[in-house]
Amino acid sequence: TLDECFNKLTDLYDKFNTRMTDEYSAKIVGVFVKVTDSNFNKTSITRQASSINLYTLKLLCEELYNKQTLPIRLLGIGVRLGSVDKRQMALFE
Repeated sequence: TLDECFNKLTDLYDKFNTRMTDEYSAKIVGVFVKVTDSNFNKTSITRQASSINLYTLKLLCEELYNKQTLPIRLLGIGVRLGSVDKRQMALFE
């Protein structure tokens, strides 16, 4: 259900925020939500944004959910970054 997706989205958003540093937050140029359905088809939707927030993610999730004809198997979120240093983000420190 959409409510289940929103609950999972909240968890993903909280985990994402613990990993995202201020340095990279300042370089966000877009946010996306990605779903995989029960037939393993992947669909995503991206919007231009300078920051990530739960409200925008919920709007994107709802838009994707309404287009789905099969049950959602996997839900993911992410950001697109503008110019970044060549060094890799330390996500697991």
